[in-house]
Amino acid sequence: MCEITIDLYKTGLNIKSIRESKGITVKDIQKELGFTSPQAIYKWQDGKCLPTLDNIIILAKNIINMAVHFNFSFSIGLFCIENL
Repeated sequence: MCEITIDLYKTGLNIKSIRESKGITVKDIQKELGFTSPQAIYKWQDGKCLPTLDNIIILAKNIINMAVHFNFSFSIGLFCIENL
């Protein structure tokens, strides 16, 4: 059985890079998700934590128009997943 991990730092870089490439601000994401402050979004981008599954789906579908799916390299949309 293989062990799969999510690299928080690389995932945060992916979230920030995709957000910036789409011209989306942290404030835009904060508003879409109904957050009262942007702190959680900055924590995602800094690799300190991951969005919850419901927020991942909203981010992917409504904000950056990216499908959330599995492929053979174990990547899921925004995430950088490494097989150890």
